[in-house]
Amino acid sequence: MKILIKNEIPSWAYFLADNEYEQKELVDALTVSVPGARYTFAYKSGRWSGKKAFIDYKKMRFPAGLLPIVKQAIPSAVVADQREYCGDRFRTPLLEGIIFRPDQKDALLYAYQNRCCLIHAATNYGKGVIISGLVRMMIDRGYRVLITVHRIELLRQTIEVLEKRLGMHIGSISSDVMDISNKCNVAMYMTLLNKLEYEDAALACFLESTALIIDEAHKASSETYSSLLQRSRATYRWGFSGTIPKINSYKGMLVRQWIGDTVFKVTNEELIAKGISAVPHVHMIEYKHAIDYVFMVSQIEKDFVAQGTKFATIRDRKEKIYRQVYPEVMQTHIVRNEKRMFIVAYLIAHAYKEKAALAIVDILEQGTLFIKILKEKFGIDAEFISGTSSNREAALAKFKSGQLRMLVSSSILDEGVDTDKIRVMALLGGKKSKRQLLQRIGRGLRKKEIDNRIDILDFFDYDGKYLERHSTIRRKIYKKEKFDIEMVRFTGSELVKVEEKATSFEEVEEE
Repeated sequence: MKILIKNEIPSWAYFLADNEYEQKELVDALTVSVPGARYTFAYKSGRWSGKKAFIDYKKMRFPAGLLPIVKQAIPSAVVADQREYCGDRFRTPLLEGIIFRPDQKDALLYAYQNRCCLIHAATNYGKGVIISGLVRMMIDRGYRVLITVHRIELLRQTIEVLEKRLGMHIGSISSDVMDISNKCNVAMYMTLLNKLEYEDAALACFLESTALIIDEAHKASSETYSSLLQRSRATYRWGFSGTIPKINSYKGMLVRQWIGDTVFKVTNEELIAKGISAVPHVHMIEYKHAIDYVFMVSQIEKDFVAQGTKFATIRDRKEKIYRQVYPEVMQTHIVRNEKRMFIVAYLIAHAYKEKAALAIVDILEQGTLFIKILKEKFGIDAEFISGTSSNREAALAKFKSGQLRMLVSSSILDEGVDTDKIRVMALLGGKKSKRQLLQRIGRGLRKKEIDNRIDILDFFDYDGKYLERHSTIRRKIYKKEKFDIEMVRFTGSELVKVEEKATSFEEVEEE
């Protein structure tokens, strides 16, 4: 098999198979099952296998980021890579006030040598240092660099850090600001995406940048991000994330297709062992929910009937009803569960009364309720920030300076905000996302000067169904990350350690 990657179209790899066997090998290597496919009409009617092949058959090409997968499946493939790269040997860049750790030098070396790849670095590793180093190396070699982010807070933070370390002006591209530099720019990817249909200075900057750095690269699995990245003409592409999906999964292929495969990985366990990150102590508080699922299903079905809803089949009836069950359970037993939130508020007011605490919620309503409990029941002054809050910057500044002991946040703090002030973190939202869970905990893993630990308050919700399954998955994630974890029960005044109980969901894989 012959594979060609053109410098003018660096996102795609063109192939020519020597025989049908090689082409089948290629198709097999680039085909994966699509999650949730079995629920689609196409799958149910037998018109779709439920799988996707990452191949453009009409033009005989596949995404260049998947080349490592193809080379592993077909070792005899001859690759002609016409992309233009710098031939200089690797040199550790000089950054203002920064001394690279040996492992950070390794990350830079692997990234530079592999040119298009993913760096899988756990939160608190020092991703900003690596990005700064790559920018310095590219600029010193005469290349233009573009960094894409997905939140305005990350854009501002990245520019601030780069300007401080590089001692130079960094351009900014967003819906509000268009300040383009001829050396390095940080851009909101949605701003670039919105400009794809017409010529614009921001779009030209994106297309002409030789080096592309994708922050929070797991976001590249989205259709919108993917449509942007495949248009890039960058020959150097580096993606950074602490939660990269497995290579043989649908999302894993989506993330890799326009970037490349993982070439360097550092885990939370390694950072904790080296004393770089704080030691997490997870307390999973047993909480028993009395949920009558049979009654809930019957009530939802009655509502459908009252609305005149018709069910085409028994399966259709089941799917429509159960699609309503989980949101109702979350709303009633997690978001509006004041007894569950009271336990955390009590612990913050008593067991952790001298420590700075961050509580994270998923729904605004829950954050508002928790703030109310903190103030009315325990007299704790707290502020709630979300994506729409006007007090975000001020509240964060007060929390980081120590003027505010308690901060409640929506998912706005899931990415890109770190502070060594957090000593206690309460996770009130439940759910099962590994990426989201580790990112949230990562907000508090910055090394502490005294007593280098952080206490994590989570719940193990017993309901025999959704909540218990999600709790089991979170417990498995904590164990896999080698966090110190204990099951506890709230007695009304303190937490008491209890024996871990097995559940019927122990075999469920974390997601």
